[in-house]
Amino acid sequence: MSASDLQIGSVYSDLDMLLNKNNAGSLKIVTDNDSVEQSINTILLTPVGSRVMLRDFGSRLGDLVFEPLTVGTAIKIRNEIRRAINRWDPRLVLTKVNATINGDDSIFYVEIEGYVSGLSEFTYSRILTRD
Repeated sequence: MSASDLQIGSVYSDLDMLLNKNNAGSLKIVTDNDSVEQSINTILLTPVGSRVMLRDFGSRLGDLVFEPLTVGTAIKIRNEIRRAINRWDPRLVLTKVNATINGDDSIFYVEIEGYVSGLSEFTYSRILTRD
């Protein structure tokens, strides 16, 4: 990590999971809310049991999106998001987790709000599809 990658005053930093490079040719660093967003993507999109050395890591969202498109499934998705983030990224304090259904397109819309410890408010949204 080079000093030019970090923004002055950054609280959190991680390597860019997309392996993008900076102008100097080194791996890019993501900081603060971008670092937390990257972490959430990793947590939510990693199936529980898929990491050999950390079997409990991840979430069960991949299984839940194939359940019937009901309010009950949306509640399960909200609960799983809350459980996974609270377990694996303590930097984010959740204030709202919402999953709504668009049955015509077989889509769940996920919205997360909260604040990142030591930083600011945080919002995250993602579309979960059966594709």
